[in-house]
Amino acid sequence: MSELSARPQKQARTIRFRILSLIAFILLPLIIAFIWMTYDSASTKRRIVELERLEITNRISSAVDQQIAIPIGMLVGLAVADELFKGDFADFRRQALKLVPQPNITRIWAFTSKGKVKATTEIDPKDPADYALDPVTMERVFSGQPAVSPVRGEGLSQTTVVVSAPVKSNGKVIFGLAAEIRIASLSSIFADHGLGKNWAAAIVDRNNRYVARSLDAENRVGHEARPELGVVATGPNQSGTFENVTYEGVEMVNSFRRSELTGWTTVVAVPQTELEAPLRKALAWSLLGSTSLVLASLWLASLMASRISEPIQNLSQFASALAGGRPVPDAVHHITELDEVREALEKSMAQSARLAAIVASSGDAIMSIGLDGKIMSWNKGAEDLFGYTAEEIIGQPKSVLVPSRNKSEFTTHRSSVLSGESVRADSVRRKKNGQLVDVSLNSAPIRRPDGTIIGTSSIMHDISERKAEEEHRHFLMREVAHRSKNQLAIIQAIAGQTARHSGSIDDFIVAFRQRLQGLATSHDLLVNQNWRNIPLRRLVEHQIGILTGIKNESVEVSGPDVNLSPQASEAIGLALHELATNSIKYGALSVPTGRVEIRWTLQPSEDAKQNLVLEWQEHGGPPVTPPSSKGFGTQVLETLTARSVQGEAQTLYLAEGLHWILKFPAAMTGGPKET
Repeated sequence: MSELSARPQKQARTIRFRILSLIAFILLPLIIAFIWMTYDSASTKRRIVELERLEITNRISSAVDQQIAIPIGMLVGLAVADELFKGDFADFRRQALKLVPQPNITRIWAFTSKGKVKATTEIDPKDPADYALDPVTMERVFSGQPAVSPVRGEGLSQTTVVVSAPVKSNGKVIFGLAAEIRIASLSSIFADHGLGKNWAAAIVDRNNRYVARSLDAENRVGHEARPELGVVATGPNQSGTFENVTYEGVEMVNSFRRSELTGWTTVVAVPQTELEAPLRKALAWSLLGSTSLVLASLWLASLMASRISEPIQNLSQFASALAGGRPVPDAVHHITELDEVREALEKSMAQSARLAAIVASSGDAIMSIGLDGKIMSWNKGAEDLFGYTAEEIIGQPKSVLVPSRNKSEFTTHRSSVLSGESVRADSVRRKKNGQLVDVSLNSAPIRRPDGTIIGTSSIMHDISERKAEEEHRHFLMREVAHRSKNQLAIIQAIAGQTARHSGSIDDFIVAFRQRLQGLATSHDLLVNQNWRNIPLRRLVEHQIGILTGIKNESVEVSGPDVNLSPQASEAIGLALHELATNSIKYGALSVPTGRVEIRWTLQPSEDAKQNLVLEWQEHGGPPVTPPSSKGFGTQVLETLTARSVQGEAQTLYLAEGLHWILKFPAAMTGGPKET
């Protein structure tokens, strides 16, 4: 066998294929760059909107502080009047009456640390309780600081707040001064600070009631704000961002800032759709532009390939002519062209391979470190992972990326690499913002041609998602074990109780299967709800439907939308199954004229909370008589169910039919149904 024939033969490719491949390799990085620039532009626009939102939030908060500072300043001026130190409250009242005509001031009064009113500008003072201030305001005033109360009243024209200031004598607070001011004008402050067309803004006090609102201020000021605003209004952070849905049903992204002076929180909201619009538009244009570019380029490349391939179709004839010494056709230059194309393709393929390698590793952080431990190079992947730019981090010791708890591990790894070993391990590193991130690292020595180590290289890959998935799997395993134990305990209790009240094995099997069916029905609903809250209506209809048919005109179901917790769902589902089974056998559902009402209501309880009252009432069935003995079914209805929901149950054997009542705290439910 000849040397040439022994060489591995490369698969032949057409010129058309190679040209199209070349175009594809060239277009790929261009398309990626185009998409990245488009995305970066959209992200920049979003950041601009977010910065504008934050700036407007700060401006509005400052403007409100300035307005509230005016009446506080007036009170501070009154607080140094000699009349107060002398106890001449009549003269103080004359001085205060001069301030009442000021815009928005309704009355001014002086008060003691016990809340007693010493003097007021009102001719006919109202009920003393109307002058009472909240404990936070009282504590702040008599600690020597001005204070602003929560909102009083409801409705734009009826809402006021009370600003207060201390009166000091010899460094001790002896009285407090207060002024009640109208705040209706605050809702007009938003228009002066450049809110966007669809933006919204609001101010809430520390009790989560609206002080001002840009939308529907007439009906919202003084009323409770959305719960998400209450969280930030009372949370530990003075400023930040959060998401919520407004009373108008619009999804918003918000900036907030809490005032040190008033304790109020200013919120400026931008619709989620407005923030996402640049990105959606950018992606659409990227897709359209990339598709058009690819199609046009491929069409032109195919056309050009057809023109190039024609002159070289007789390439073998040219080779035979050269080998045989025969005259070479004039088209011999096309062989040279083919060589140039082949060379260009080889270079392009090598170039593309290098580019592909770079693209494949661009998501990882790659850096080199000198023998002194300082960072010498820093790629874009490292910038994305840790948040440092190359200008910020180059020249800094690599240890700035290592948390304190990992210093010993870091030192061990570094020593191993400097001794010539390669190290692969999972570890934890610290970002610029202080956040810790799980990484897989691959460190190796950098050597000169003579083998001398001159530094180290590190490649780090973010494995946070992998770690989170591992933790989630462990959580699921623990949860499965926990739920299995609970289910086995319930089944064991049902089996024991059923056995004690069954006359024979056959009776036990029938009763046990029926009760397991009721438990399985509730369990199926919980599984479908991912073990979260189940709507009570759905539980009732599902349990009744299993035994009486999907639709049964003999059963009437009514009540508000309420969710049940998993524990309550299992207990009530078992009780409903017991009631329905007995009714079909002996009660109202055993005769054509019988009917059953299943209803539930929310009722106030003695502790100012609510109870959920669930009733099963039968009509038109056979005569009802109390059972001579209490079996497992009675225990389910009167004891087990009530105990499971921390409530009480009662069974009434009335002439018109069985009446079962279950009352338990609404806190045991999953809360109102989500809409």
